[in-house]
Amino acid sequence: MTSAIRPPAATDDLTIVVAGPRASQPQADAVTAAVAPAVGAIRPLVTVTHAMPAGPSVHAVVIVPSLPVTAADLAALPDLRMVCTASAGYDHVDLQAARGRGVAVARAVGNGSEEVADHIIALTLALLRGVANGDRAIRDGTWAPSGTGARRVRGTRLGLVGFGRIGRFVADRALGLGMEVIVYTRTPPADAPGVRVAASLAALLRDSDVVVPCLPLTTESQYLLDAQALALMPTGSFLVNCARGGLVDVTALDAALRAGRLGGAALDVFESEPPSPDDPVRRLPRTILTPHSAWHSPESALGAFTAAGTAIGAVLGAGSPNDMVEFLLPPT
Repeated sequence: MTSAIRPPAATDDLTIVVAGPRASQPQADAVTAAVAPAVGAIRPLVTVTHAMPAGPSVHAVVIVPSLPVTAADLAALPDLRMVCTASAGYDHVDLQAARGRGVAVARAVGNGSEEVADHIIALTLALLRGVANGDRAIRDGTWAPSGTGARRVRGTRLGLVGFGRIGRFVADRALGLGMEVIVYTRTPPADAPGVRVAASLAALLRDSDVVVPCLPLTTESQYLLDAQALALMPTGSFLVNCARGGLVDVTALDAALRAGRLGGAALDVFESEPPSPDDPVRRLPRTILTPHSAWHSPESALGAFTAAGTAIGAVLGAGSPNDMVEFLLPPT
């Protein structure tokens, strides 16, 4: 990749900070191992902090999700040339401020995608087969093998809103289980073997037994699944959200669940993370909650930082990016 961003001279240190409440030395070691081959004689100095750094001589920051990166944070780093978030989501990074300061921004898109797809399928199966209902019944002293609400998986219509890397992984798994997969994207996919492409979001919602958003949170997609959208879903259908909490209007979801229009929901992401003790999401009926863990496995936990190091090496050294990284703001 050719960049107009001045790389450090061979006599400089290249200072990279891994930042976030859960930042760790193993993450920093993964960044170091990935970036070192690309920067030659330059010595990469990778440090760990639990908050955004400030001051001169910081060339790149790797964000541990979902530490916010604000305009003020960027202004406090005069030598910053790159931010890379170790996540597919990027709504915690102020892209407009980064663009104004000429800071490249990248995200780790490929790492953890299979884990997220596995988690979506796991939650979908748990809802369809009434797993949580059966668990709660036994703990409450009830033995009712036919009272869990379990349904047959084969033939279930799974609706994917968005069809990127994660959506395609979900579709592959769902098709293998004999499910019918319906997809809606603003740009119809050129290659979507085995899936049915819906003409509109409304058509997908009306035809799906399980709805799964697989798209980023933007100003356009915020509360995409609001009261009006949820009202289009068939009675007894399910919602599974492992994308971003802000895609779903939780107040509308609560109303749909309590009215019996939706059969249940499974959420791995929330507008406020972690949800406060009085957050209404904690009181949603017939809902499975997991702690934004869909992406996680021992392999993916460090793989995102390897991808971040590769991206930094491509911008500040002689390395090349790979398909595990997407530049939201390429170097200028």
